Amino acid sequence: RVLDIACGGGEASLAFEAALQQSCAGVELVACDPFTHARYEERTGRTCHRWSFKDLAGGVLEEREVKKRSKGAAVERAPFDLILASFCLHLLEPPALEATLGAL
Repeated sequence: RVLDIACGGGEASLAFEAALQQSCAGVELVACDPFTHARYEERTGRTCHRWSFKDLAGGVLEEREVKKRSKGAAVERAPFDLILASFCLHLLEPPALEATLGAL
């Protein structure tokens, strides 16, 4: 599973997924961007979560896994195998960057 944070219009997501599909069958890509989610969904035809850096640092991914467990769904050991963060982490001040990276 791959998480693309601040995914924009999906350009990096689609290119990365295409490259992975050649060597890794069944790649699941999850995208989030609170500002460009509509553009991502229009371009890719896929869901884009509206999670911000603050949401990620606040534990939105952990909360999502807890909800899955409470519904009896199978939960993988690690929520994501890879995090894509193209052209976005430089936007964060050090305390917010540390909190976001710690949550991922």
